[in-house]
Amino acid sequence: MLVRDLTEGQDLDLVLLVRAAEVIRRKRDGREVLRLALSDRSGEVVAIVRDGLDALDGLCRPGRPVHVAGRYERHERFGPQISVRRYSPGPRPSTRRTSSPVRWP
Repeated sequence: MLVRDLTEGQDLDLVLLVRAAEVIRRKRDGREVLRLALSDRSGEVVAIVRDGLDALDGLCRPGRPVHVAGRYERHERFGPQISVRRYSPGPRPSTRRTSSPVRWP
């Protein structure tokens, strides 16, 4: 599934690339939340993490993949976003060679 194919109310479980991360404070209750800009090859989406911010230290740096599970929804004030329920580090890039080394006769 790609970001461009997400529909409102859809549960998702995807590996996406972190483009930006910002800790923000909600005015009403004073709690901090993490706002992420996540993307794949088809587009970008905002994701909101409300719980477990301490465990995210170093995980959500720009350029790193992250595995997120949650719900895609349209917030009345902030527009379309993913409400993140679970997150973990995404797969590491492979260090294996994809082709054989050149051998000269």
